[in-house]
Amino acid sequence: MSTKLYTIGVIRDITQTRGGNSVAYEINYLGKEYIGMTPVSGGFNIEKGEYWGVLFVPSDNEAIYLDLIKDKGPCDSYGYGKIWESLEEIFCR
Repeated sequence: MSTKLYTIGVIRDITQTRGGNSVAYEINYLGKEYIGMTPVSGGFNIEKGEYWGVLFVPSDNEAIYLDLIKDKGPCDSYGYGKIWESLEEIFCR
């Protein structure tokens, strides 16, 4: 079973798709940047440049799976690049 970790990611782009939007976000894990994409509904309020919680799975010092946590944000930028083992450790507004 893979370990799930949590961090803060920054929203880099939002593109319109059928039925909603696709959100591109970036995390920093072990000094490398990784990009994830998550679809969100059209009524979901998110802005480019905001910081949101992200779940990711590490493997061999790489982030191999990323998912935006839709109820953890917006957050402050101080958590960008920090890693938590529990979702409850991430504090957002």
